[in-house]
Amino acid sequence: DKTITLSNTTGKAIQVGGTAAGGFTAGTYQGFVSLQSSDGSDIKIVGTDAVVANQVADVQTMGLNVNKDGVSFQGAVENTTALTAGALVINGVEIGASATGTAADKITAINAQTGNTGVQAVAGDVANSIKLISVDGSGVRVEGTGAAAIGFVAQGGSAYMTSTLDISSQEAAVAALTVLDKAIDSIVSSRGDLGALQNRLESTVSNLSTTSTNLTEARSRIEDADFSAESTNLARAQVLSQAATAMLAQANQTQQNVLSLLR
Repeated sequence: DKTITLSNTTGKAIQVGGTAAGGFTAGTYQGFVSLQSSDGSDIKIVGTDAVVANQVADVQTMGLNVNKDGVSFQGAVENTTALTAGALVINGVEIGASATGTAADKITAINAQTGNTGVQAVAGDVANSIKLISVDGSGVRVEGTGAAAIGFVAQGGSAYMTSTLDISSQEAAVAALTVLDKAIDSIVSSRGDLGALQNRLESTVSNLSTTSTNLTEARSRIEDADFSAESTNLARAQVLSQAATAMLAQANQTQQNVLSLLR
């Protein structure tokens, strides 16, 4: 593809100066240390004793972040340094400023963008530490000058934390399959949640339909009952009217009979 890639094996910055021939732009670029699993299994960077903060610093010296479970990073917080707006970038999203330099305020600032980054910040395993967790198992990328303020170094990715899959070797293909398996598991879980929601909606619709049918039937019964009552009242009124007419006729006939006798 006629491109040139510069890399190093130490993780130190790569400086490009002078006339910057060959399509490069003069400047200082971040270098990364690349770790590759020899058997295709996940790579986890963890501490082995109680001095976690010192171990985090040692790991960061190599340009790496502590990765305990494949879907989270952990770093020790420098309390005196508050986050400034835009200095920390997670998954391409700029994080806002934190109120103070405490871990709690930095967690609040990071979680304000969880909906956009897909990353949640929680308290780490030791005091004054922050753990970044991928909420869906997808990539987590930490960039920007503000990374140090939350105890991290800007990094390029790791087995579970990258969205770029490499299948150029057997080990990389196994790692890629692991990522895909986690993505499939996430989709299956989401489909299960959606299926449960659909079942609840269908049940609600069925209940509403039953209620509507019952209301219609009740209304029909009420209307039928009223019609019957009114019909009865009408018949009663007609009988009374006919009886009154008959009585009046009899009264008139009696008067006629009296007059006939007087004659």
